Amino acid sequence: MISDRKIIYVNEAGVRMLGGKSKDQIIGRSPLDFVPEEQKEKSIKRSEAFEKGVKELPVFRGRLKRLDGSYVWVETLSRLVDFQGKTVIQSTVWDITKLKEAEEALIKANTHLNNIYNSTNMMIFSLDKEYRYINFNKQYQEKMKKIWNVELKEGMNVLELIDDLDLRRKAKEKFDRALSGEYIEEKQEFDFFSGKKYFGIIYSPLKNNEDTVIGLSVFIRDITSEISAKKEMTKLLKVIETSPQGITIFDKEMRISYVNRTVLKLGNWDSKKELLGKKISHFIREKDLPILVNNVLPLLMEGRIWNGELFLYKKNRTLLLTDVYASAVFNEEGDVEDFFILFSDITEKKKMENELKEAYEFTRTVLSSIPAAIFSKDKEGKYLLVNEEFAEYVGMSPEEIRGKTVEELWSLKEASFFHKRDLELMEKDGEEIFEGYLPHIRKGNIPGVFHKSCFHDANGKVAGLVGIFVDLSELKKTQEALKDSEERSRAMLDAIPDILFILDREGRFLSYHAPDKSVLLISPEEFLNKKIEEVLPPFLVEKTRKAMKEVEEKNEISIFEYSVELKRGEKHWFEARMVRKSEGEFLVMVRDVTKNKELEAQLIQAQKMETIGTLAGGVAHDFNNLLTVINGYCEIGLQKIKKEENSNLKNEIEAIHSATKKAIKLVSQLLAFSRKQLIAPKLLNVNIVIKELYSMLKRLIPEDIKLGLNLSNEELIIKIDPSQIEQILVNLVVNAKDAIIAKGEKDSKRTILIETCKVEIDENYTKIHKGSREGVFVLISVSDTGIGMSEEIKQKVFEPFFTTKERGEGTGLGLSTVYGIVKQNKGFIYLYSEEGKGTTVKVYFPFIEEKVKFKKSKEKDSSWEEKGKGETILIVEDEEDVRKFLKEALNSLSYNVIEAKNGKEALKIFEEKEGKIDLIITDLIMPEMSGEQLYREIKKKNSEVKIIFTSGYTGNQISDENILNKDVNFLSKPYKISDLFNLVRNVLKDD
Repeated sequence: MISDRKIIYVNEAGVRMLGGKSKDQIIGRSPLDFVPEEQKEKSIKRSEAFEKGVKELPVFRGRLKRLDGSYVWVETLSRLVDFQGKTVIQSTVWDITKLKEAEEALIKANTHLNNIYNSTNMMIFSLDKEYRYINFNKQYQEKMKKIWNVELKEGMNVLELIDDLDLRRKAKEKFDRALSGEYIEEKQEFDFFSGKKYFGIIYSPLKNNEDTVIGLSVFIRDITSEISAKKEMTKLLKVIETSPQGITIFDKEMRISYVNRTVLKLGNWDSKKELLGKKISHFIREKDLPILVNNVLPLLMEGRIWNGELFLYKKNRTLLLTDVYASAVFNEEGDVEDFFILFSDITEKKKMENELKEAYEFTRTVLSSIPAAIFSKDKEGKYLLVNEEFAEYVGMSPEEIRGKTVEELWSLKEASFFHKRDLELMEKDGEEIFEGYLPHIRKGNIPGVFHKSCFHDANGKVAGLVGIFVDLSELKKTQEALKDSEERSRAMLDAIPDILFILDREGRFLSYHAPDKSVLLISPEEFLNKKIEEVLPPFLVEKTRKAMKEVEEKNEISIFEYSVELKRGEKHWFEARMVRKSEGEFLVMVRDVTKNKELEAQLIQAQKMETIGTLAGGVAHDFNNLLTVINGYCEIGLQKIKKEENSNLKNEIEAIHSATKKAIKLVSQLLAFSRKQLIAPKLLNVNIVIKELYSMLKRLIPEDIKLGLNLSNEELIIKIDPSQIEQILVNLVVNAKDAIIAKGEKDSKRTILIETCKVEIDENYTKIHKGSREGVFVLISVSDTGIGMSEEIKQKVFEPFFTTKERGEGTGLGLSTVYGIVKQNKGFIYLYSEEGKGTTVKVYFPFIEEKVKFKKSKEKDSSWEEKGKGETILIVEDEEDVRKFLKEALNSLSYNVIEAKNGKEALKIFEEKEGKIDLIITDLIMPEMSGEQLYREIKKKNSEVKIIFTSGYTGNQISDENILNKDVNFLSKPYKISDLFNLVRNVLKDD
């Protein structure tokens, strides 16, 4: 349907005829879009005829241009009709391409026959019954012009042209015989101007389809050309007879008048006689006859060509599916004389079409299920086929995409890129794989890989290309994740301090990982592809082979240690762990454990020192009790005989007393080292303490050794027992003095320097100095210009009883005592020394942010003359000798003494004599109930009670809330009797 020179309706057959995929491709377009240039002017005139009032135009035969540029032959019948309330042009179009091909074949055959007719060396003419020329060939015409000087025309009477009466009679005789149905073949001599020639002449009756003679044909030819003429005629007939299409002619009664051999073959007929004269109804299915009578015949009678599919019966009455072209043959009066039927067997074609359709559906299903975008294009870049995945990228259906180009789907930039690559690919008839991006309507550019290749037509020429695009976005993510994982794994691997090797079953190094190559005997590259025997020392080969055997047999981890001396002369210890990696391969992890070995040695040393300390503390505790008794009785004895100045007994007791003092000092050093001596920490300013001790320290060294001070201007407050600071400084200064004297050089450089300052320890310092910790500390350093220490001595310098002095010159407890005091007060100590250059000992104590006022202590009265007033003193002591000594000493000063063996007994006595006990003197460490527990229980009953604590060792038995940290009275064993007496008098006087 055409309105306003636009197509407004087309049926599916029309869509297919014009090469479209859907009606949308046709509707809305101008009919002239489908008309070739040479026919447009005529088409416009036919269209204008309707505007001038013509209702219907005669059938027009011509070509239409399809969408793909190909052409189709059609016959068109156009008329005006009403459509949806509007007058439009209705054009009915028949595809006569195949009929046209058949006609052209016949024309070609006729042309070929005429060519033969005119190119043969025969002279040929045909006459009707009145001896008039029906036709003649060129040779005959030219010959007659030469002989009779006549321009022949159809309709002339041949007899009238023959002047020779005898010749005219003979010719008429022959003509009449031929007209009577006789076939005459003769030789005849003709006398031409050029001389005589012999011709073979054939007089042949000319009949119609009813075998009625309607004229005659005369063939005049050279005898030599007879065979050639027969062959040419045979060829012509063979072309018609062997046409691949069945050719049938029906008369106007619809009876068969002619069939070619192809018809016999298609229908399995034996001869033409079986078909000639039979009606068409004999060959068509009964249900198709109404279509033939009502639809096809009226169309043919109008001079149109009908094309369609029909089932025809074969001889055995089976059906043959055919593609039929039918047309009517009209005579000069316009009446139908015959019906020309051209048909071909399309059974296999239909079968193939169905198979192709099924294959197409199968292919479409398969392509739709493939998770990749698949497409094909023709040479012009139009999409022929796409799957659902590809359509999703564009946002259209596959049907909508077909026929479109890249320019219609993508942006100009993307389309240009795709089209250029496609043209280059088809130009070289190749195949390519490349990575790129395919735009997605919602997701943006999707990374992936393209695979394109060309396909070919029947002639082997490039007809287009097919392509597939695989989305690699998830793979890219996976690769990125894998890359990250590999980087993390590599980072983790690089963080592993172990050296990793992989060995095969033959002991050959397959790969390695060595974060620290300096600990390898040879470079890692020299290991690869070599057996262990080629690169390892024999002892290590033996260990490795043994481990491989154990792992192979037991499938367990094999661990072994070994030591080697590296290139730089250092001895290193290594631990090797071997596991089975896979069949025939072993993973070996080698770790440098030299530092672990050193730490292990240090731990053993620390444990040894801890054991010695524990032993020393235990011995000191018991020894202090004995020294208390010995020292006390020495003082009592000396007091009793003090008036006898020359008494031998006095000298002996003083010798005992002197030895006792040395023993007391030795025990004190043991307790300091073991960090178990009983202390009373106080806040003090380090600078003031050092200044007060300076005079005493000066007396400890020779005059030729300079003792210098370099003290900080800040108040350096720490919490420590004052006696411990004295111990530290005395020991360090004495050691420094001995080191200077040992050096033997007497010059102005013999110096000992004591320095103080406040320092802040950070993380970097703690990493280098094990045992230190972060924070603010007070530093006390003692430096000397002495002999210095070797590395071996520095490793042992803090061990108890270690000394470099001669026997009898030192106990070896000096620095171990300092070490113990420092650790007991939460500090740390470091020693720096070089042989021949001197030593510096640095002691660090936690800095206290607090202001402290200091008072000078008064000297205690040590007089034995002042007696008591009969006050009652409860002595609580588990050691009997100490208890008896205390009772005797206090009784001598007129005090009333009550004894208790332990805390429980003392508590009971206190309850019995409530209010009658003036003072309690108790040991801190006792079985069943400690002195501290006794103190707490008594305080509950009488908060005003007075008490003095004594102890030679507290150990870990004193609680976190140490009562000694409070303002209490304490005497450390062994003590002087004068100290005991003074303390007792002061406590009893204190209200």
